[in-house]
Amino acid sequence: MTDSKFKMLPTPKNSQISRAISIEQVEDMLPKAVPWLQCYVKLKLKTGLRQVDLLLLTVRNITAEGLLVTPHKTENNTGKASLFEWDDELREVVNQIKGLPPTSIYFFTTQLGKLYFLNGRRTTAFDSTWARWMKWFPKEMRFSERSIRNL
Repeated sequence: MTDSKFKMLPTPKNSQISRAISIEQVEDMLPKAVPWLQCYVKLKLKTGLRQVDLLLLTVRNITAEGLLVTPHKTENNTGKASLFEWDDELREVVNQIKGLPPTSIYFFTTQLGKLYFLNGRRTTAFDSTWARWMKWFPKEMRFSERSIRNL
């Protein structure tokens, strides 16, 4: 049996995605983030939306009932929208976002008013802003953007 046709599979690596430990950990780290990123993280914690869906939010998503979002991943298939009903916290975050410069129909833009998500791909501007925020903290406290989605 030493002449096997099958190769041994490599040992799987530990997850390379740094995970946030808790909502409290994320909230404790927020003061070191730039204002628009603070709003982004608060909205992500509140809604659990994917990065692309958050970066493509516009004032058109605001309704009398709350935030109405059609996930980018399914907009061409089911077109099913999710409604995040207003509560005090959600309303406060949306009002903070609307007050951020530069003025745009989009919730999150660069200082030049450009989107963080163009042509179906995110830009490096978002990644570099996230990385600059994480550099404030020791490696064991850092986490990836997508890890806070399910807290």
